[in-house]
Amino acid sequence: MSFEIDEHFIKNCQKGDVKSQRMLYDRFAPKLYGICKRYILDSEEAQDVLQDSFVKIFLNLNQFKGTGSLEGWMCKITVHTAITHYHRHSVFKYDETTEDMTEKIPDTSVQQTDYLSREILMRCIEELPAGYRTVFNMFEIDGFSHEEIAKQLKISKVTSRTQLLKAKKALQQKLESYLKEGTLF
Repeated sequence: MSFEIDEHFIKNCQKGDVKSQRMLYDRFAPKLYGICKRYILDSEEAQDVLQDSFVKIFLNLNQFKGTGSLEGWMCKITVHTAITHYHRHSVFKYDETTEDMTEKIPDTSVQQTDYLSREILMRCIEELPAGYRTVFNMFEIDGFSHEEIAKQLKISKVTSRTQLLKAKKALQQKLESYLKEGTLF
């Protein structure tokens, strides 16, 4: 379904017009669900976070000033909702040690000429421990700084950096294994 998002449409959503809200939900739910799944592996929990995100979106739609894209604004709310959910439900400690990281991790940036299917990469990311995965998503995909990650997750900046380095190292090992053996798991 394709439709134009204009000021009139947003005002209808703000007024509680169910048809307009449903159109907005239908248009953006798949993308926002993808964001939820990056942080929460359980599909039912991710769906709950998606619903919570839309509740926040509809309740705060009057705060959208139109200076950026509506989609970007909605994505930001969804990321914050997913992080809040993750933080409330995390029952583990972050690994702050760097002792097993004696060797420098080489640059594993993906070049435009590199080919790796999105599905393979997402499967590798999903297999990361929760702490690694969350920091990796926040830093590499959602563009948070280590300071912002530390504040959101209530960890130190050093812990954020350590989690990111360990996530990259684990991803590198998984991808090297895949390229060498042709299987991920």
